[in-house]
Amino acid sequence: MRIRIFLNFYYLFFTIQLIAFAAERQLTPGVIHLDSKVSGGDYSIERLVRLAESYGQEVVIITDHDNSEATYGIWPLENIIKKTIEQNSIKKYGAKRYIFDVKEAQKAHPDIVAMHGAEAIPFYYWQGSFWDKNLRLINFHKHILVIGLDSADDYENLPSIANGFSRRFSFTAILSLWPLAFVIFGGWLFFKGSVQKVRFGEQVFLTHSLFNRILAVVIFLIGALFLVNNFPFAQQKFDQYHGDLGTGPYQELIDYVNSKGGLTFWAHPEVEQKVNVSSRSLRGFGTEIYTDSYQTDLLNTYNYTGFAVFEEGMKFIGKPGGIWDRVLDEYCIGAREKPAWAIGEVDFEGGGSPDEAIKHTQTFFLLKEKSEKGVLEALRSGKMYAARAIDNALFLAEFSVSNPAGNVALMGDELDCPGRPKVRISISNSLLQRRPKPISTEAFSQNPYLDNPETGSIQIELIRKGEVIRTFHVDNPADIEYIDNYYRLGEKTYYRLIIRDRGLAKIVSNPIFVKFSGRQ
Repeated sequence: MRIRIFLNFYYLFFTIQLIAFAAERQLTPGVIHLDSKVSGGDYSIERLVRLAESYGQEVVIITDHDNSEATYGIWPLENIIKKTIEQNSIKKYGAKRYIFDVKEAQKAHPDIVAMHGAEAIPFYYWQGSFWDKNLRLINFHKHILVIGLDSADDYENLPSIANGFSRRFSFTAILSLWPLAFVIFGGWLFFKGSVQKVRFGEQVFLTHSLFNRILAVVIFLIGALFLVNNFPFAQQKFDQYHGDLGTGPYQELIDYVNSKGGLTFWAHPEVEQKVNVSSRSLRGFGTEIYTDSYQTDLLNTYNYTGFAVFEEGMKFIGKPGGIWDRVLDEYCIGAREKPAWAIGEVDFEGGGSPDEAIKHTQTFFLLKEKSEKGVLEALRSGKMYAARAIDNALFLAEFSVSNPAGNVALMGDELDCPGRPKVRISISNSLLQRRPKPISTEAFSQNPYLDNPETGSIQIELIRKGEVIRTFHVDNPADIEYIDNYYRLGEKTYYRLIIRDRGLAKIVSNPIFVKFSGRQ
């Protein structure tokens, strides 16, 4: 009797604590990565915010291209004899004006959180030859979303080919001063070296050699020309003429944004883009713009905030045991300072139905407060999940892990666990839907109907350390409590979810980390 009373009291205490803990955050729908007219989209910033609000979104993050500038210079005077094509971008529009317009849209729509960001193009390089008319522009579509920068200066100084990377003084930089010798020698030859003696009888006359003067001017002009070309005599860390330079340019951008307190998310990392430029404004450079998918860059860069899992992102990155799980495993063993979080991105410029685009991919935030500060905190700490095509009303009302002491962790949290962890999963067909009665682990084991792929239309994959440890087949709505018998003293692991509707991934949660400690 006493044991039953204790258990009832414990369950009541745990339930109250869980409800209070979850109530601290409000599940809030939002959209990330919309391009306005600032960088070639079809809609103004204000109209994008208005559209997002009309389609039920409460957060909208505009991420126009920071720059869309491609430059090709002719060697050896590539900094002077060059062609530059610049499309619309924040740089061309003006970063200060861009920030102002987003803030004005926020004022006009106070019920939605409107934020400015950028789709950064840090690096590209050229293949082929200008003279052979077979130039290819490589990696111009390899982008990183930047969110949370405060000032126009922060945008204008984003490291890139267009804005300039950091420069370093080296022996090569010293050698770039060689034109100075031509300038000095040309000047000396013009004023001194061109004087010659001419005898006329017994008279000796000093005269200037026209040939030497012309030669001096040529030498001086060559030196001056290359001096201007080589300015500022410090080697730029990355340029577009030396092929693929790996992840270095992108890591520099990530490090810069981190130093400014901002956030970085790899955009559309699984997309391959091949565009014939005959009908584009970049025509004249060559035949095509090509960017290969770059999902493996998530393994080779560090301290970025996350990546976009929808619309793309499930072939190699988000799938169980994929690249994301490898990144999370590295974090768990201490090989990474930070984990990586998943977001959904719209990547909307225009065309088609904005209703379909905005509703097709969303990010649901767990907000402490509905404000820019609250959204940035959620993005930074992994308090969000990505959702795709939710017209069928499928929401992740709760995903939490608790330990035997009743402590509860949500997405992005780390839980100290001295025993077997309990996972709670709640799906709903409405953000306001009351949770149904929980389906316990015992109910699943005792009733095969609940765990039969032929019955429930919703499949919930519970993933631990890259492996699907349990698949729940349920109808919507459903509430599940699952006790995992896994326990490894001293190990850090994580749990995450993929929720499918008739086989198609619709929701990807962010992980909850668990550190096993103490006694079971």
